[in-house]
Amino acid sequence: MPISEESIFSHMKKFKLIYLALLATGCASFNEENDVHTTDNSVTASIIVEQFKTVRNTKSASSDVFEFSFKDGDRIGIVPFSNEQSDAHTSQLPLNIVNGVGSSEAKFTTGAGWSLISDGRYGYVAYYPYTENYKDGLEIDFTTQEQSSNGSITHLSQYDILFSEGVTPNSSTSADFKMKHLCSIARFNITLPAEYLNSKIKKMTISAGDNIFVGKGVCNIGSTIINGTPSFDPTDSRNILSLNMKDIIAEEGKVVAYMMMFPAALGGKDINVKLWTETNKSLTGTIHCEADQEGGILYSYDVNVESTGTPSGLPDKPSEGETLNILLVGHSFGVDATEYLPSLMADAGINNVNIGRFYYPNCDLARHYDYFINETPYTYFYCQAGKTKYTNTLNSLKSVLEQMRWDIVIFQQSINIEGAGTYSTYQPYLNDLIKGVKNISIENHNMVPFIGWHMFWGYGGNYSDMFSKIKDATKQMMAETGVNIIIPTGTAFDFVRTKSYSNGDSEAKFLDEIYGDGFHSSRGVGRYLGACTWFEAIIKPIYGVSVSGNGFRMTEMMSGESDAPEGRKFFEVNDIKAPILQQCAVDAVKKPFGE
Repeated sequence: MPISEESIFSHMKKFKLIYLALLATGCASFNEENDVHTTDNSVTASIIVEQFKTVRNTKSASSDVFEFSFKDGDRIGIVPFSNEQSDAHTSQLPLNIVNGVGSSEAKFTTGAGWSLISDGRYGYVAYYPYTENYKDGLEIDFTTQEQSSNGSITHLSQYDILFSEGVTPNSSTSADFKMKHLCSIARFNITLPAEYLNSKIKKMTISAGDNIFVGKGVCNIGSTIINGTPSFDPTDSRNILSLNMKDIIAEEGKVVAYMMMFPAALGGKDINVKLWTETNKSLTGTIHCEADQEGGILYSYDVNVESTGTPSGLPDKPSEGETLNILLVGHSFGVDATEYLPSLMADAGINNVNIGRFYYPNCDLARHYDYFINETPYTYFYCQAGKTKYTNTLNSLKSVLEQMRWDIVIFQQSINIEGAGTYSTYQPYLNDLIKGVKNISIENHNMVPFIGWHMFWGYGGNYSDMFSKIKDATKQMMAETGVNIIIPTGTAFDFVRTKSYSNGDSEAKFLDEIYGDGFHSSRGVGRYLGACTWFEAIIKPIYGVSVSGNGFRMTEMMSGESDAPEGRKFFEVNDIKAPILQQCAVDAVKKPFGE
């Protein structure tokens, strides 16, 4: 059933907000120097918390409330100050809840031996959650919010600060405090397109210009004594805030998301709302904010989002400061095809793509899976974003997946016809690898990578028959697995072998130049053709830039090439050959099976 406004509201009342107190391992005390005298008495504080008022994107609040309640074990802090000096003291009094669990009205008390000054010389301010070092401030990090289910509000408790204005105690043993919420809550009632009914959502962001959002900051409780509102020192201002989502199902195309926020000047501004599905498809929408966000108010926004992902369903172009991360799990044919990819991207002005490659000679899927489950280190090439050459280390696939978020993970089978051309050899290893990669990515990075397949070339005297079998096996694999896209390097090689391409007055078939030793691709022409195909299949859909017209050339052999024996032939890529090879790659991506 879709989640209605009424059902969300009743859900909030049923479960309420559970607020987590900060851990406190010791007790601070009042002392003689501060004129707070120890007695046989205990101190009781009566607390009433103002509830969040609800605003439905208008300039005036409604009578609806968003319920807060204390939980068992909660603690508050009471801070004394001198009315004569307008100064907070370094001491504070921790009080434990004794009555009112599950309510916004509660009583907190100390043990015996405490007293308040009630003759007017001192006032007191209360705050929540309690921390031992309140003078250092309460640190809040709004960048770590994570919602566990559709409409859940339990994550908000970590970011909610309550404070009171200064009061004079009723007596030496009691004081009454009315506490307010420092921050605001934003509720997003999101409607998705029909094709996304019951889809899994992994992340939401809101963005606007001018760094108007607070990512991190420190709240100074002592300042309530002076002006009635705690000062807040932003240490990280930004134009985007994120909400990670865990097992969020768009029930009948509806998502209700909550974010705790520091008050922001949003009045009159348009806010962009963006969702990501578990398959890395993105949906965006816009809301117009009628009013600034103030503390103690829940702002409810209705927003419709539409698909904005790439036509192929690949991940979106990375935002400023972010990277696209591509990982290949393969062997020398994959190394060949990706060796010049960083250079092609550099020429296109693309400098935010990290590439990783796991390599073992003629490695089949069975061995990759064995290395995966046993955490076996093997050759790992890595090219950092903005660089054009790979570094070579030993690492395990599981470790690399845990350490880094990979947006796209590409697999391939062994190079012989019994492997690449026979689908039965793919399974169950391919499905097990895909499952393992997704599980680690979800657990460590709260995302599901896009899965790709590298369909490489036939070789030898019967390369036509071999490539035909590779295509048939690939088609079956695509129909029976969760692989989303293929990179048809083999088709680009086949087009070079079977089709005529011209560049002005020059026409060429580079059959003898695409192979470096009879089956590997050559340095220069062969590797260039493979890189062009990878660029067109992955980079173009994401960045909107085709490999056609790319200015990177190979007029001399690149030093330090990965997995390239000295005997591997080199054929230069000049201004005549490059456009032809680029066009072969473009055509292969358009018709990956040559049909």
